[in-house]
Amino acid sequence: MDDKKLDKLLHHLKQDYDKLPVHTDTEHVMNKLFNKKRKSVRGKLLPGLGLALGILLFMLVSLPYLSDFQQGENKTNYLEMYYLEKKNAFWEELGIEQVDLFGEVEFAESIIEEYKSTTDSDRLNQAKSEIDTAFTTPNQLAKQLNEEGELLLADDRFRVKMRQMEDTFQGYFQELLLEHKMDVYARDEVIAAQDNIDRYEGSSEIEAFLHAISEQGFMIVPLQDGTNAAEIQIDYEWIYDKSENFEGFEGYKRFLELSTTMIDHNYPGATNRFEIPWTEFDTILLEIEDLYDSHPEERDLLFNKLGLHYTAMVYLNDYILGGVGTSWDLVYGMEIDDESAKAELRNFASEHKGSRFGEIVGGIVNEYEANGWVLKSFLIMDEMNLLFHESYDHISYGDIIESNRWPITETTKQNYNNFKEKKDRDVRNELSSLEYLAIYMYAAVNRDTEVVDALSVSDSDFKSSNQPDWFQIAIDARYIIRAEGDDKKAVYHFIGESYETEIITEIQMLKEDGFWKVSGQKMN
Repeated sequence: MDDKKLDKLLHHLKQDYDKLPVHTDTEHVMNKLFNKKRKSVRGKLLPGLGLALGILLFMLVSLPYLSDFQQGENKTNYLEMYYLEKKNAFWEELGIEQVDLFGEVEFAESIIEEYKSTTDSDRLNQAKSEIDTAFTTPNQLAKQLNEEGELLLADDRFRVKMRQMEDTFQGYFQELLLEHKMDVYARDEVIAAQDNIDRYEGSSEIEAFLHAISEQGFMIVPLQDGTNAAEIQIDYEWIYDKSENFEGFEGYKRFLELSTTMIDHNYPGATNRFEIPWTEFDTILLEIEDLYDSHPEERDLLFNKLGLHYTAMVYLNDYILGGVGTSWDLVYGMEIDDESAKAELRNFASEHKGSRFGEIVGGIVNEYEANGWVLKSFLIMDEMNLLFHESYDHISYGDIIESNRWPITETTKQNYNNFKEKKDRDVRNELSSLEYLAIYMYAAVNRDTEVVDALSVSDSDFKSSNQPDWFQIAIDARYIIRAEGDDKKAVYHFIGESYETEIITEIQMLKEDGFWKVSGQKMN
């Protein structure tokens, strides 16, 4: 309701106000209506009808104080009334018994508290805007974004709203289960009723809740992790149905289609809600890879904002475990003894050598073969973020080197001693650019200026007198990537622990006099 409509309504209500008893205490009524103290978990602060009547009474009683919006106290009264009106609209939109314990209500109340003493019109408008945001439902926001021509999940407001309401509905669902003393069987009846809510014969309160989550884009999902639990999750089919704009975003459309049939983003891998067995995860992995390769203009949305690289990581890890465990189990030392599982992994590696996943699975199979099919290494983790990162879309899994150690290679000390003592160029040519970089860093930390200068490009300013803390760089880095290069030039990135793929430093190297030398460095 805008200010003009509100003023008009207040004008009509003033006639009724004149009929009220002379000694009505406005402040007392306001305090009664706007009590911020929280009650017990199942307490009903203001049931729906009471809330609506309360707003009406508040408007009647406080009308004289709202006639001049330039007075500070009156503006506060107006803002509180605005809050109550929006809260009531939120309650009516959801259609459930009460919303007083919702996080959205608590947030809106905190806004009133923050702005209660302000007399500035701009700040009051800001407060109203924040209250509007809190009490906007996912369904209302979806309509707004469609009118603006925006993709739903591409919009930060929509993703945040869906996660917030997911938490809100989860808490309310748990309260309902406790209040109605529902065991697992009764709860499963509630879950099954989602397919035909009107035929549910249980509590009207629970029926209203089922309608609410269905209309706002959520569903109750039984977990497949052995806990016999259930939780509220985003319904991607609802998002697909609500979306009116797919033009130019075929990758996003395909993402939603896959999210309704085979890819579980909440519990990917072995515990997925579709109950797809691990032997079919290869199909999911190839679908994800195709989304990346076929829709480069949508990579940031699909893999960063919507987190497909994380989803791929879990499906991949549960796939290479061959059915003997999950990504969340203690898998170190597990053995795969099922011959069909071994054949599944061998076949995938053989048939998909050009795939990122084919390369990874092939390396894991080789490791299995060498160790009697016992997993001897860590699982694939942050490497997935790098493999599906636009800056590194040309690299393979083998180009990613784990760091976080000193020296940065296992043979650094031996290579350093050979270089320092023999100075045999034939021997030097056998080393890679990374091995030369490791020698260089090791020499710099040990203040061996002779080796540092020998491994610096002749015309470079980057000599022994200008050295960073190489030891700290190596320890801070999680990965080292050969970001670019050929047989004469190489560029290495030291990547930190950051989820955002933070580059700690960049090292440039050139081949001079037959072996690799450091030519420069860029610190971030």
